[in-house]
Amino acid sequence: MLNQKSKILILAIVIAIVIVNVSIAQAGLVPCGTSTTNPCTWCDLGQLIANIIDFLVKIAIVIAVVFIVWGGFIIMTAGGSPERAKNGRDIIKSAVIGIIITLGAWLIINTVIKLVLQADIGPWNQISC
Repeated sequence: MLNQKSKILILAIVIAIVIVNVSIAQAGLVPCGTSTTNPCTWCDLGQLIANIIDFLVKIAIVIAVVFIVWGGFIIMTAGGSPERAKNGRDIIKSAVIGIIITLGAWLIINTVIKLVLQADIGPWNQISC
């Protein structure tokens, strides 16, 4: 039997995947390799990696927002219990730390991809070779 935290985590992951898939489904992972576009190059491989990482970051942010809302709900329903209020604050703090770590890692990986591909440092998070 799943405990309450496991059920919430599973629900958060399902919601995140559904929400992010809608935004990803409109654009392909790689803008090459079809009969109407140019053949794929190393730059397109970098774009594929960047697109996958962007997808994972979006999922992580949605999951973090769900946990922030859950932590707020626990605080609101604490009913004067300092233990439950502390638990809610800890959930919110962990979610915010998770967002900071995720975005920091995304920034580092995005910069490394651009440096390896020797791409222009043009618009934010767009690789142009």
